[in-house]
Parts: sequence; structure tokens; C-alpha cells
Amino acid sequence: FAADDIQAAAYTYFSGGFKAINADALYENLNDGDTSNDPYIVDVRAKEDHDKGYIPGSVWADAKTFFQAANLATLPEDQDIVVYCYTGQTASQIVSVLRMMGYEAYNLQFGFGSWTMNADAGSKWFDETKAGHDYAFETTANEATETYDLPDPLADTLQAAADAYFSGGTKNIDAATLFDNLNDGDTSNDPMVVSIRSADHYALGHIPGAVHMDPKEMFIAANLAKLPPDQPIVIYCYSGQTGSQVTSALRLLGYDASNLLYGMQAWTMDKDVRVAYF
Repeated sequence: FAADDIQAAAYTYFSGGFKAINADALYENLNDGDTSNDPYIVDVRAKEDHDKGYIPGSVWADAKTFFQAANLATLPEDQDIVVYCYTGQTASQIVSVLRMMGYEAYNLQFGFGSWTMNADAGSKWFDETKAGHDYAFETTANEATETYDLPDPLADTLQAAADAYFSGGTKNIDAATLFDNLNDGDTSNDPMVVSIRSADHYALGHIPGAVHMDPKEMFIAANLAKLPPDQPIVIYCYSGQTGSQVTSALRLLGYDASNLLYGMQAWTMDKDVRVAYF
């Protein structure tokens, strides 16, 4: 891959839609009596939680070293790969890059918490009583009117850019931190907030100031040019799964992007607006 090919790889993947598998579908696959169609399953939770319990057949991998060349070499190129973490945020970021590299990878939607509710096995899940908020939203549409030069990718190859990003840990922001930032009276430190939910759901309500972008078209150069290369960017979706995937691709391209943890459902309790999965 040349540097320009990172953008092309991102567009090729995202234009085809987000790739995930739910726990029911994975369970049925693993228990259909046919091992020839079983995926290669990777657990990227903390090692101590993996050791407490994991999906049968899973191997453990460290998300920070996942994209080192030696570790990539252990992944099958002719077999589906399912990656899971706690709630789908970190695994989603890994899956998007694996897809950009050509692997048949899937995120386990909502993570290990959708497989088992056993906390003793290291299971965690979105708890709206702890991570949910009831912040204000708006319905007035906002437009990204300025254009910018595209930043330089993190490295000249996709693998090197991926290793450079993930080695420092995936980038997320929780709703409370974003709210405090947007309401601290200092607009100079505000991020650009981008909703990648559907246009209809954006119209129902969005984070104040947020613009709407379609992730299927986001990685066209003309649309990337609407994103500031020298300002933080917060991406959000419904639950953080798709937002995570977009965030990792933007990071590889050189943007200071973060995923809003748990998405719109962490911002508002209005079920008609957040369109929650839980």
C-alpha cells in the first residue's frame, strides 16, 4: 500500500457497509455440527478477563500489538475472523482496519457482554444508569461549509499506520467529557462533532452543533476535505460500533478522531431520538 491507498482502502470497505455478526448468529455457526465453516475467533479484552472465561475456541490477542507484522501473520487469510472485546468499541476499530487489509473480519456486535451476562467471566455491557445521560439535543441541521487540505497518513503503508495507531491505544471519548467540553464557555477547544447515523435519525435529533455524514461516502476525498486536520473530531453513531470503525480509519489517515463511547444512547434518554438497541 502507498499512502494514498489507505484512503482508497477505507472507501472500498465503508462504501459496502459496516460488517458485524451478532451473538445468536455466531452461536449457531459454532454449533451447527460443521466445523469447516467455523470462524477464527479473537478476544482482545484484557488478558486477565480472557482467562476468566471466553467464547469457546477463542484465541487472545493484545489490541496494542495486533497490527505488528508478526501478529498479523498468525491470522488466516482464507477464513472468516470474528473479533470481540467488552462492548464492541475496540473490536470494531480493529475490524475496520482488517477489512481495509482484505481480511473477512467481523465485529461481534456489543461484544462479550452480548454472549454472556456473567460478570465473573469478565463480561461488561452498556449500563445506562452509569454511562447514560439526558443531555440536550437539537433538530436544526448543521452544514460543514469549510474545506481543508487532507492530512498526511500516520505512515506510508496500511500496516505501519495501523501499528502506529493501535500501539497507543484506541481513542474514545465518553458523553460526559464531550458535554463538558462543549459547555465550558471556550469554543476554541470544541471538537467537530459528526453524526454518522442515518439522515432520518439525524433529523430526529442530534448533539448540538453536529453535522451529518454518510459513512458509505465519507472516505471520498471531497468529503474528507470537510474534516479539519488540526481540530479534534468526535464521531458518533447509535451504540459506538460503527463510530468506532470510522474513527480508526480516520486515525490512520492522520485525523485527531475519537469515537463517542456507546453513541447517541449515551447522550440522551429520549428513546425516540436515540433509537437505542438496548
